[in-house]
Amino acid sequence: MRHHKELVVKKPRKFNHRLQRILGQVGVMLGESAERRVDEAFSEARDEGRLPEWIARWDRHEKWSISDRTGVDFTFFTDVGPIFVQIKSCVRNAIRFQNHHQGKKAICVVVVDIRDSNPAIYDKVMHRIGQQREEFMSRRTAFE
Repeated sequence: MRHHKELVVKKPRKFNHRLQRILGQVGVMLGESAERRVDEAFSEARDEGRLPEWIARWDRHEKWSISDRTGVDFTFFTDVGPIFVQIKSCVRNAIRFQNHHQGKKAICVVVVDIRDSNPAIYDKVMHRIGQQREEFMSRRTAFE
């Protein structure tokens, strides 16, 4: 009598691992693209004279820099001090970031969709920076 090996179906671990790695790489590329587009949108606004006077300049933090690792993609230097901005390419990651950084330093989170135009990106970021500036100004006047 011959014995046959029992057919065992294994989970495709290598495939799942590869797929997760590929999706992670795509996410990183989308994030880098979104950050680059924010920089472009603000450069266009500056060149066209649309940047408000209360923004002196902005710095984009390089990937893997200390600032980037603490959750800051951009620092906008304003009349009320630096305003920190984190750019996300999807709402889910923005919520995850906010939950993780809750109670730490104030970081504005802005979701930049791949379909957003540069003017739309500028408006989104300016809206959040404007809100943060108003909050800083109201705190400042409360102590004066």
